[in-house]
Amino acid sequence: MSQGYNKNAEKQRFRDMVIPEDDIEWLLEKNKKFPYHATVIHKPTGIRVEQAGERTWSDPKAACLEELKFRLFEQRKEV
Repeated sequence: MSQGYNKNAEKQRFRDMVIPEDDIEWLLEKNKKFPYHATVIHKPTGIRVEQAGERTWSDPKAACLEELKFRLFEQRKEV
């Protein structure tokens, strides 16, 4: 098994994480600089992730969720 394969498998594990909807809170805002600004807050840990986009809500929301999953995954690895 190559080292690159292991890294890819680890990346996929955090993407496959499921975060219960009750554990997150979404804040969706529009502002002058970016029309679509999303913030996700993970209630149990207080982790807050913000992303902005120019065309739709789905892009910043997807980016927020992926970053949140990565941070939770990294946090669990440290414990």
